[in-house]
Formats: sequence, structure tokens, C-alpha cells
Amino acid sequence: MGVPILDAPVAAGAPVETVASPLARRAVLNWCRRHAKGGDVPVAAGRRPIRRGEPAALTRTQELSLLEALRDTYPEHHDLPGQLWTRQALADLVHLLFGARLTVRGVNRQLKAWGLGPRTPAERACSLCVTSVVTWLTSEYPHLLRRARACGAQVFWASRTRLYGISPAAEVISVATSRGSLRFGVLTGRADAPLPAEFLGRLVAHEGRPVHAIMDGSFASGDWPRRLPNGVRLHPMPSCARGTD
Repeated sequence: MGVPILDAPVAAGAPVETVASPLARRAVLNWCRRHAKGGDVPVAAGRRPIRRGEPAALTRTQELSLLEALRDTYPEHHDLPGQLWTRQALADLVHLLFGARLTVRGVNRQLKAWGLGPRTPAERACSLCVTSVVTWLTSEYPHLLRRARACGAQVFWASRTRLYGISPAAEVISVATSRGSLRFGVLTGRADAPLPAEFLGRLVAHEGRPVHAIMDGSFASGDWPRRLPNGVRLHPMPSCARGTD
């Protein structure tokens, strides 16, 4: 993912509004959103060799077949339990398709290759947003947690990654808890398409309780569903891609 050429004040962390040129500012905002999405992830490209003792990775052919099986489907479509894809469901699908058993490390390695590795809140923000995110974590986030706990809701961090190297390209929408529990879906659609309400509805059904989702900068406010499923509440994380909210 390329970093835009910025003037010194912005590169040092000054607000994006200080970028004088509208064209330069638009480039900065686009870069911010791509950073939040984890960049453009080429499938099965640029992988380092597997070290001794590491779980074997899928071949490129297997990875592409796996992505096609995941695309626009959920576990129920493969006679597997669950409303959304999880680490266990992914391992079960690999076994169903290829007869192979991926270890936990093998599953995590595959997910990381798709941009679904664990990230801290600060890592979900570009360098222009970090200060706002750190302030938000100490001022707003504790109140959000208390409200969620008061209604018995599970808090998730929501993000998405664009996968290239497959045709057509796909968006991986994911939500993760602070402890690392992951739910995701692989969807066909244009880049930066609105977040499907079906995904959120499935998330509530999967958890069996209300859900509060913190949306990082990969989702502009206009990307949110106009009507949210019952039990879902969305919270914007500060992002210069849509303003710091």
C-alpha cells in the first residue's frame, strides 16, 4: 500500500484539514481508508517461506478454491453450524473441501494472509488519525463499554479488506472482539460497497444477544445500512476518512 506524498505538517500528524490542495487532501483521505482496510491484499502473493515447525499453508489452487467456496456463502450453505464464518468453521470447510486438517496456527496464518490478523485500535487507524483514536479510547470508549454491558451486548470491532488476485475481487467483512474472537464473510461487490444489513443480522443471531459494533475507517458513515437489524448498534471510531466524528 503506497503512502501519499504529504507536506511536513501533515506527515507529522497535523489534522488532514491542513492539506491545502483539494486533490492532495482527497489522496490523503483515500490513503487513510485503504490503511484502515489493511490495504489491497493480493491473494497468495508475496508469501514468505514456511519456517520449520510451522503448519503447512494451502496451495494457491486450494486457496482460490477455498475463497470461491466462501464467496457469498455462510456455514449453513455447506451444512456447517453457525451464522457467520469463524476460525473453527473455516477449518471445517478446509477439511470438507480438501480432506486436510489445519491447526489453529494454520488457520490464523491463512486469515492473516487475507488481512484478518489481530490489530489494536491504534493499528486500525492511519498515522493521521492515531491521536484522535487514542483520545477517543480514554474519553468515549469506556462509556460505550458500560452502555453495552448494561444491555448485555457483545462489543465487536468491525473492518473490511479488499482481496485482489481473484475474479471478481472480493470484500472480506470481519468483526472481532477485544479477546480475538472472529466472525467474517467473503462478499462479491464493488469496492467500498455498503455494509450488508444481512451480515449484521446474522451476527446478532450468531451471538444470541445484542451487538455493538465499532466501525473503523474502512466504513464511511454512508456505508452503513439505513435500517439496522434489531439488537444492533453501530459506533464510529474516529477517522479522517470520514471526519473524526
